[in-house]
Amino acid sequence: MKGDAELSWYLAEKLIHDGFDLTVCQEMKVDHGLMSPMPLLFAHDPGWSVRVVPVVVNVIQHPLPTALRCFRLGQSIAHAVREYPKEIKVAVIGTGGMSHQLHGERFGHLAQDFDHRWLEFIERDPEALCKLSHKEIMAAAGAESVELIMWLVMRGALIGSMRVQHRNYYAPMTTGMGLISLAPV
Repeated sequence: MKGDAELSWYLAEKLIHDGFDLTVCQEMKVDHGLMSPMPLLFAHDPGWSVRVVPVVVNVIQHPLPTALRCFRLGQSIAHAVREYPKEIKVAVIGTGGMSHQLHGERFGHLAQDFDHRWLEFIERDPEALCKLSHKEIMAAAGAESVELIMWLVMRGALIGSMRVQHRNYYAPMTTGMGLISLAPV
């Protein structure tokens, strides 16, 4: 998968200027967080039809960024893209498991009502989601559901009111899976 070094360095400089502490990698192996949605969205025969600038958010090792911090990161990305001196098209994709817990007494925990509310709020009132603490998210939707804060990077990058183009939710055995496609009103 090809990256875009020029855009990547531009974004890094802008985000650092906006107060975000980044780790920048010259090469990076990407995981399921990026590779799961890519073939659903873009042509890839024989190579990908797009270049990618992955932004990885720490949702593994504490301390984790807050939901609000992730939303503000998205806003900073949006402002940087708007100021980019070249004309480009940008798609912002947010990933992260919805309700799920893969260990302990609550193994297999799903919270479908929470997941549906998250999808509603990500469209209409993302600022309300920014008020949720990690503990609140994990208590309601399972320990690994804190990955949802990564969706707020995407939503922060979408300035203004949005409307749903497509929305789907599926809850198999171990994790809630949601998809929402948003476009400006």
